[in-house]
Amino acid sequence: MAKKKETGSEGGYVVLSAFRSIDNWDEAYEPGDDVSHLSDERLEKLVDLKVVGLKTETPKQDA
Repeated sequence: MAKKKETGSEGGYVVLSAFRSIDNWDEAYEPGDDVSHLSDERLEKLVDLKVVGLKTETPKQDA
């Protein structure tokens, strides 16, 4: 379940893995993009899919 939206410079949600909008296929989101403007319901689904995370989280990279 998605965490509640946080405010301030550290809060918000960012893309961890590229994806496209379900409403507009031409709208693409790239890693690092801020997506805090999306609905709570959509953010919850994307967090569950590990496509989006809190700004303070960083994706794990293989060495």
